[in-house]
Amino acid sequence: MSIAPESRGAAEGASERLTQAEGPPHLVRGPEPEGRSPQRSLRPQRAEAGTPFPGKRDAPLNPRQRPRQLSSHGARRTDSGSQVVTGGRRATALTVIAGGGGLLPPACVRRAASPARGWAGERASSRPEPASPPTCPMAAPVTAREAPGLREAPNLRLTPEAGLEAAGMVELEGEDEEEEEEEEAVAAARRARTFAQDTRVRFVGGRVEQMLGLREEKWSQYLESEGGRQVLREFLESPSPACLVFSVAGAGRLAASQQIPRDAKHKIVYIAKKITESIGVNEFPQTVLFGELPASSLGHVAAFLDEILVPILSNKNNHKSWSYFISQDMERHIEVMRSKMHVFRGKMLRRTLLPIPTIAGNIDLDQKYSETKVESNERTILHAIESVVIKWSHQIQKIVEQDSVQPLLNCLRSDPQTELDFWTMRRENLSCIYDQLRAPIVLKMVKILKNKQSSYFPTVKDIFMAVKHALLEARDVELHLRPLRRHIQCLQETEFPQIRVLIAPLFHTICLIWSHSKFYNTPARVIVLLQEFCNLFIDQAIAYLSPEELLKGEIEDSLEKVQVAVNILKTFRNSFFNYRKGLASYFVGSKELKPWDFQSHLVFCRFDKFLDRVMKIEDIFVTMLEFEKLDRLEFGGTKGAILNGQIHEMSEEFMELCKLFKQSAYDACDDNNMVILYVCIFIS
Repeated sequence: MSIAPESRGAAEGASERLTQAEGPPHLVRGPEPEGRSPQRSLRPQRAEAGTPFPGKRDAPLNPRQRPRQLSSHGARRTDSGSQVVTGGRRATALTVIAGGGGLLPPACVRRAASPARGWAGERASSRPEPASPPTCPMAAPVTAREAPGLREAPNLRLTPEAGLEAAGMVELEGEDEEEEEEEEAVAAARRARTFAQDTRVRFVGGRVEQMLGLREEKWSQYLESEGGRQVLREFLESPSPACLVFSVAGAGRLAASQQIPRDAKHKIVYIAKKITESIGVNEFPQTVLFGELPASSLGHVAAFLDEILVPILSNKNNHKSWSYFISQDMERHIEVMRSKMHVFRGKMLRRTLLPIPTIAGNIDLDQKYSETKVESNERTILHAIESVVIKWSHQIQKIVEQDSVQPLLNCLRSDPQTELDFWTMRRENLSCIYDQLRAPIVLKMVKILKNKQSSYFPTVKDIFMAVKHALLEARDVELHLRPLRRHIQCLQETEFPQIRVLIAPLFHTICLIWSHSKFYNTPARVIVLLQEFCNLFIDQAIAYLSPEELLKGEIEDSLEKVQVAVNILKTFRNSFFNYRKGLASYFVGSKELKPWDFQSHLVFCRFDKFLDRVMKIEDIFVTMLEFEKLDRLEFGGTKGAILNGQIHEMSEEFMELCKLFKQSAYDACDDNNMVILYVCIFIS
């Protein structure tokens, strides 16, 4: 292998600068920096056994072999090369030279050998010294920046063999990092196992698993987290925090914090310390309290008021230091707060809960109250009963006056599923109210009002009758509307072009409801139901037409979809009139015929507007297709050229306007949008 003269000259010149007059070649150091030990020097490159001369190529490195410690300065040596750490930095046998972009091969690194050792790690006397320092046959530009105080190194060239050795060293370093990571993982697992064996940790884990209903592996997964162990360790070892909260986070993962999470969706378990001092291992179970918080804090607050706060504040023994007026005022405020909380809890459960006065609990159900003589205690009880009857009347009146037409009156486009859900909820709520009014304590309260000839007794009777009548109506309507659930489900799950066959069975069921129900055979009821079915068909048609893509698609495809929607909507409208004519066939025997004698626009007010809008869109698409045919139309004769030019100009103008119309961003099926109307006027 030949070396260029200029490269050889540069290498030889550099070699001369790197060697001394006598002894084996070694690196020429500059003056020692202050504070550095003079014994810290670059150690020689150790060659493989069997390499007789320094100019020979070293044996390939074995990246799998672990390095051995050479000195207290951190130098490591392998069987195939040396790693020298100077000043805490490591320079391998193939040193990456910053700034030069190359690697220093072993044959050149051996030039930095110490005079105390010869080539291949043997004594200098066992090898003949070369006449002149051998030059490195692989020269590339490098900069000796690894060891402070060294002169500038010669330019060296990286060879393929050196690249392989460098790759081996990089792989060795990568394996070292992997081993360090494995050691850290093993140490972390050891710490987790040691922490989990703590008696206090096992006690807390068992209680948390029991109270939250968790499996044992969930607690183990929590302890595997360093952050989780740190939070629990602070609670166990430090006087503060005094409380720790456990909750189930996303994906069933256990989480602990010092504050109650705001977005908790499951039950919460908390641990509270009885004392703020450091707790020993043996005394830990006796010095902590475990508690539960439901996901909805309202139920917890209500239980706290009913079971703790009200009994304490209502106990006369706790009023000894208060004046009579303060005691009475406190009892009144407690009663009002308890009543409001009871009603609010019912609203959260979508039920109407009637508040019962606290003093009613003192009523003896077997005691007979005099009609004339009224004692002081009886007067207080009577006043409390009359006050609560007023509250009941307001609550029940709101429930009885509720009507399914209210969403439509509020301009909400409800569907028939809303109607069915309303009557189901109404029946359940009225049943709850009726059961409360039939409770023994309420019946005793009513009996007291009757015996005392209270003016509120007729009000109570009216409340009973109103609830009873409303409950009978809700049960009848909910029973007869129940078959419509299957029809609604079929209409929602069937593709819109195929729902034409479902229209006739739907009207047949509606006619049966009209003829058999005792409470749903009034025009007001059936009009609401038909309006909601109209809204359902409109929603299905809009979903099928996709207004945002209707004007941007192909005209032929859009026209076909619009025509399908128009035909189905017309079928629904015509079916109403057909079944209204044949309604008499559903009243058999001695049943009195009740016709649908209301005006049709009460049912199809919005439906007709939407149908008219879709038909206008159909006319626009038909007109656009007709104008496209003008491109193929030609006139002959003396005026043919003039007519052809006029038609071509008119066609281009129309198509340009249609292009702008297609690019407009608005809902074409919105009956409140007047753009379609303006387009139709322009076309006409």
